[in-house]
Amino acid sequence: MCLRQPLWLFLILAVIFGDSNLSYGQTLVQENFKTHLRWSVVAPKDLLLIEGRPEKLVLRSLDFIFLEKLAEQVRKLDLHKKYFKTANFSKEVIEGKKPEIDIDLASAQVEIFNFYKDADNKYIIDFWIDEGTPSKVETPVLSNDSSPASKEIILPVKVAVKTKPVILSPQTPVAVQPTPAPQLPLIEEKTYRDFRYGAAFFWDYGPLAPKFDYGINLERKGPEHFYPIQDRLFEKDEKEAHMQLTINLYRKNKYGLMFKSITLYEQKYGEDSNQLLNEFLKANAIIKEGIRKGDLAPVRMALQTLDALAEKTKDYNLAKGILKYQMAYHMEKKDYVQALNKAKKLYVKSKENFDYEESSVASEGILHCLAQLSQIDQLEDFLGEKTVEKLLAGQIRLAYLIYTELRLGHTEAVTRAFEKQKASLVKPIHPTILLNVAEAYFRQAKYEEAIPLYDMFISDYSQYTEAARARVRLGLIYEITDREPKLTLALYKNAIDRSQDLMIRYEAQIRYAALRNLRKIQISSADKEARVFLESPLSANSMIDANTKKLLWLVRLRTLIVDLEYKKGLSYLTAIPLAGMGARDAKVFEEDGAEIIVGILFDAYKKADYPTVIKTWELYKDKYIRKVAFDPETNFIAAQSYLMMGLTDGTQGIYEDLTHMKESPEKSYPYWVERSSTKTVNEYLLELKISMLMKKKDWKQLAEEIEKLAQTAGQNNKKVLMYRGLEAHARKDYVSAIKWLERFFLEKNPGDIRGATEAADLMKMYTDAIYESGDLTKFKSVAKALLNDTKAFAASDFYVESVKQRIHYLLIESIASQRNSANSGEIDKQLLAEIGQFQANFKKSSYKGRLDYLMALSLLGGNRVDEGRAILNGLLQDESVSEYIKEMARSELSLLKIKEKTI
Repeated sequence: MCLRQPLWLFLILAVIFGDSNLSYGQTLVQENFKTHLRWSVVAPKDLLLIEGRPEKLVLRSLDFIFLEKLAEQVRKLDLHKKYFKTANFSKEVIEGKKPEIDIDLASAQVEIFNFYKDADNKYIIDFWIDEGTPSKVETPVLSNDSSPASKEIILPVKVAVKTKPVILSPQTPVAVQPTPAPQLPLIEEKTYRDFRYGAAFFWDYGPLAPKFDYGINLERKGPEHFYPIQDRLFEKDEKEAHMQLTINLYRKNKYGLMFKSITLYEQKYGEDSNQLLNEFLKANAIIKEGIRKGDLAPVRMALQTLDALAEKTKDYNLAKGILKYQMAYHMEKKDYVQALNKAKKLYVKSKENFDYEESSVASEGILHCLAQLSQIDQLEDFLGEKTVEKLLAGQIRLAYLIYTELRLGHTEAVTRAFEKQKASLVKPIHPTILLNVAEAYFRQAKYEEAIPLYDMFISDYSQYTEAARARVRLGLIYEITDREPKLTLALYKNAIDRSQDLMIRYEAQIRYAALRNLRKIQISSADKEARVFLESPLSANSMIDANTKKLLWLVRLRTLIVDLEYKKGLSYLTAIPLAGMGARDAKVFEEDGAEIIVGILFDAYKKADYPTVIKTWELYKDKYIRKVAFDPETNFIAAQSYLMMGLTDGTQGIYEDLTHMKESPEKSYPYWVERSSTKTVNEYLLELKISMLMKKKDWKQLAEEIEKLAQTAGQNNKKVLMYRGLEAHARKDYVSAIKWLERFFLEKNPGDIRGATEAADLMKMYTDAIYESGDLTKFKSVAKALLNDTKAFAASDFYVESVKQRIHYLLIESIASQRNSANSGEIDKQLLAEIGQFQANFKKSSYKGRLDYLMALSLLGGNRVDEGRAILNGLLQDESVSEYIKEMARSELSLLKIKEKTI
């Protein structure tokens, strides 16, 4: 076994970073909440390193004594099988490995959210069952503020309800991950949903590179900008006069004559001391003409000529000018390898000639090229040179180091370098440092550290285009951390108004509209007007980058969901190219798609449109519903619809599926469609069995299953009362039926009556029970109240209407049964009024014959003999009227004739 470092070194570090007065008493406490499991670890900040991996949690510390004590306490815990498999402690200190507590999680759906509570001096580690979105985490999570060790991070969302981490992948839009919760948190006092329900995608912004001044406008200038061509002493001799002629032709852009002049000079004087200058003039002429014509081939030839000149010349100024131009040219063309080569040569030559001003330019050029090439090792070595430390200001050196580290995704290295030197940074701090360090903190979810840096960048460098990014990031931080929505909206509005970058402005517009229309629960007309911001400010849709497009698609889809436009939402979702997205991004859309299907199912079920429920379920259950987490209530609704249509095989199939899936984690996010209950899968299974037994009229088995449900659910499931009432009604124990159903009506939860058919059944059973019990006074009171309250209830549903007809008919019969000689006048008035209302509400009714007969009796009793006789004669002529009623009508007509003869 090869020790990487001596054990005593780790112990020294433990003393440095730990707390020498740390008590090793009860440091670990486990709490089992309804929605998640929590570990609280009492320890000083920065003592414990928490690393989350797929299906694994690793705990490390430099204080081995503390870690061993913590491992003992983990072993003593009752590890819930729902969250954990095993826990192991390794004491070995070998190459590439240090002591650690290694905990295997139960599945990839268990996710970790951790943070440090300064007030209590303890780490909080929460374990959530997260089935709504992918749970893969590929990089470690540090303990302090949930800071990650590399590109992917765990992001705590501070919202009013308990929330889950956000997984952030570099350069990829991500959505905030779900929080296990029994239902969508639409609590009355909450006015906004949490961040996950808004514009939930966000992505890494690229780092801001330090600005490097080329010192030349390459679109207009050539190498002579750095090595001005001087006039010659043309009066001295013919050579000088000829050289001056050539220079004059060059300055007048008469390059053809200039080349002829140079050729004549070479023929006359040969290769003398002016040869290099003539070659320099040729190269400049070629470059200028190439720039003018846009033909780069001659320019490349000229650059080769300049390479040779720089090597041959002993004139430092000429070599310096050529190298500076070449360095700028290659940087402009983003050929950083060639630019680095020229910068290095310039750096060496300038040092040899003690030209430290140019050495400073060259050294910054070297840093610029190394940074663009992401050569972090070479960059660090170069920064370590004493000469460079003297030549370049400290902030410039730090700016390049931070830029390169962030470009490589090393956010910890960025923040570590900044925190090490921030005390010595003099204001104004370099813009690259401010923005890139803020971005690094943002990626690590250290929002409180990022905010002042973004603020400082906006304040000091508002002229930078990148200030728009800082403004949007500030708004996003305020939104993620659940600050006052008005402040967040103001920040987004500020970003919209002041952004020069159209793409960043559009992102701010989308997030602004989403906050007002998606997260806000009660949407006003003014909020809907803000949707105009979803229209792109860009001239062409192709100019919108992929990340912003996904964000726009998400917000537009969710706007349709919020508006309850489920069918339009489904059409829009179908048009989104999910196949071309990453699995994690597509999952977010699929989760919303599942909620759209749930919305369609629930709406159809409430309207007793069971064919639509079954059709929608069959079409989309595999495409959306079962692609995301297990949702027992939706399965139950589909099963009940099959049962209502008499398709028991469909009900049985879902029943078996529920049986197999009952151990699976249930869906917890998203809940755009409010669920009616928080029942367990076992309760839904028992309710389905009860419904099937009622359909079969197996009353004995029904009573047994109802008692099983009562034992399983306890006082939570109020539908036990309803089922007991229905079972008593089936046994014709009407007094018990009334008692149970009245208790149910009094204690029921808002979602216990789901659909119109179920409501109609309850109305029928309850009123029938009262009617059959003989309490006609109570029946009349209840019937009138029900009919009044359900005037517009499911008016298009045939079954509901038939139940309402029956109740109204029984009400009329109950009034008629109380008619006697003492109250006949008053009763006849009531009967005529009720029969008239019945006929107005139900144009076609199977009770028409009987009610016409009762109406005739009431008219006769009120001395409206002719009207009564006419109705009775009409009954005799009506073929749809039963013989029994016709016989009663004949009896009444006969009685009338007898009375008339007697009179």
